[in-house]
Amino acid sequence: MLARYDLFKIGMKVKYIKAGDLTYCYAEKGKGKSTKPSMLFLHGITGSKSLWLDMIKELPEDLHIILVDMPGHGGTTQKLKSDHSYDAQAKRIHQFVESYGLNKSPFHIIGASMGGGVAGVYAAFYPKDLVKLTLICPAGITTPKLSGIVMDIRAGKTNALIPRTVEELKALMRNSMYNERSMPDWVYRMVFEVQKTNSTFFENVLADITQCNNGLQKRLPEIETSTQVIWGIQDKFVDVSGVDVLRSDMKTLERVDMISECGHTVSMDRPVKAAQVLNDFIYS
Repeated sequence: MLARYDLFKIGMKVKYIKAGDLTYCYAEKGKGKSTKPSMLFLHGITGSKSLWLDMIKELPEDLHIILVDMPGHGGTTQKLKSDHSYDAQAKRIHQFVESYGLNKSPFHIIGASMGGGVAGVYAAFYPKDLVKLTLICPAGITTPKLSGIVMDIRAGKTNALIPRTVEELKALMRNSMYNERSMPDWVYRMVFEVQKTNSTFFENVLADITQCNNGLQKRLPEIETSTQVIWGIQDKFVDVSGVDVLRSDMKTLERVDMISECGHTVSMDRPVKAAQVLNDFIYS
């Protein structure tokens, strides 16, 4: 309810649409107001469309923006036994795009973390749908330098992405951002209850995107869309050395924006700076 109110405050309307075997929840603003391409935002694992709010409110008001809840996240239908690999998620997002009719004109897709991996694969699969691609700390690649958290996850020491206690949720928030945010304990407890309800699904998603072995990286040479990369220099999850992989493997990488004093969740950590560099790319 609080998230819906926050969306309403910045002029976004929450809507639902049936696509394939899922009903998608998404938020939208600015339809028909701008001459710029529509923009579709994809969030990361365990997140929702609300993670974009701080950044979205810094963008020009007339842009046509769609924030979609990824399959099984937020208000979108959850299928425990589905394939959650990057390829499969990209195909599901394409079903959403087709049902909405978003690809009647080429659009700009923006993805963060897991959503970045999905956005990149989408660009490889459906190049005619897109005019621009923005990848924010994208997952689905092997970075030259592994973050400590990734090394611990691979060694089975921790599952830092799926908290099992309120304290682990607080640790996840601290690790996700360079600029720590203070929230009341009741907010943490409320968020944790949602996370706990969906923990089995999130574990399945994490297993699928981990097992598909560089789901984005293997598609990078296939991407034909003009691309921007945004990365928080202090990212503790997907090490910033991943930029070198994209520079090496992509033919269409036009812009790299490294944001200082910023961790993995760029849209919340440095929302004003993130909106600024994204806006520069939109109007380039």
